[in-house]
Amino acid sequence: MVAWLAAFAGAWLTLRHGLEFSPDAWQYWSGSISILHGNGYVDGHGLLILGWPPGYSIYLAAWQASFGEGVATVRLAECFALASSAALITVWASMRMRHTGPRWPLVVAAVAATLAAARGAGSERLMLMLLFAALVCIELLRDRRGMAYVTTVAAIALCCAGMGLVRHAALAFLPGLWFLLREAHGGTWRRPLLAHGAIIAFTSVLWLGCRKYLGQASEGWFESVHSVASVVAAMAKGLNRGIAPWPIGLMLFVGAVIGVAPLRSRLTNMRPVAAFLLTSILGLFTMYLIVYIADLPSARFMRFASITMAVLLAGIFAQCEKPKLRWLLLALILLPNTIYATKHTILGRRVPATLDENGGASFLTPDSVLGPPGSQETRLPSGQLRVPEPLFRWQRDRLRRR
Repeated sequence: MVAWLAAFAGAWLTLRHGLEFSPDAWQYWSGSISILHGNGYVDGHGLLILGWPPGYSIYLAAWQASFGEGVATVRLAECFALASSAALITVWASMRMRHTGPRWPLVVAAVAATLAAARGAGSERLMLMLLFAALVCIELLRDRRGMAYVTTVAAIALCCAGMGLVRHAALAFLPGLWFLLREAHGGTWRRPLLAHGAIIAFTSVLWLGCRKYLGQASEGWFESVHSVASVVAAMAKGLNRGIAPWPIGLMLFVGAVIGVAPLRSRLTNMRPVAAFLLTSILGLFTMYLIVYIADLPSARFMRFASITMAVLLAGIFAQCEKPKLRWLLLALILLPNTIYATKHTILGRRVPATLDENGGASFLTPDSVLGPPGSQETRLPSGQLRVPEPLFRWQRDRLRRR
């Protein structure tokens, strides 16, 4: 609860000046308005949204149905997802530590790491919330029997399917869940294999069915525009940024994975977690080689690993028996993200507007509402700022081909 309240308050203050809207975010937001008005999953130009799954738009539509259309409600939805992510990863890390040792490093690490992601509208926060909920449910499997066990597996499957419908990249996490599931079953094979198979099957059927229903055909196979070296470098830097300054964060991550002293802990088994993270990272890397993705895997793509490791490392460092070394390690893992998050909480985050027909970012104030394409930016009688939906190059090209 402390982590949830602190993260929500921090995110609310950080985003008080407005939210960043990338081209992806514009698609999600306009899609949510279309869903809300019963027009299907289309953008403001009437074009079917092909490249983005509908989960995040449905999430925004649900919030806007209750609290009204506009950036203010998007801000509320983002703060809720961030706060829930911080709370869930804190609970999961505490369960991994078997509820031993001080809790405050877990809370500080979780809140600071998630607040670093408070920037604007985007599907990754909701994906993180669902991923961390799935991790908590996997830990609960240790003590579940009978119908409670089946219900928990179903909850994991729903979280995984939700992730896939929120962000395609989340499908890369599914294979790695095997290591956590097998550990939760005491190292046996039969039950975790059945549970893992059911989770993958349910997620795959729902994801493929949704794409077929929406007419979202797979495009760009083996047409990656990025070199292997550029993808590896971007993933390493993105992972590092979420933990500590370069290259400290990457060194801490590698050290934790290989189990060098003093990162070993008698109270938690890092190997299944390391296997899950490495398998997921490899899955993302493979996606970049197989499917066309415009952006390199920056910090937002690697946030699932950096937040997980930042919180776990904080818990492990807090158990170090040498006081001076303990405080040094805690300072390395906690201070960078805490200083960064505190700065933006106090000052609020502003993002320069760089939007053009090829991409970039918009910065919309909380009183903004979506306007029709081609309209003028204007103040409504209610005082809200009506912002017209932009027309990007790929949308213009599709309109010409109609």
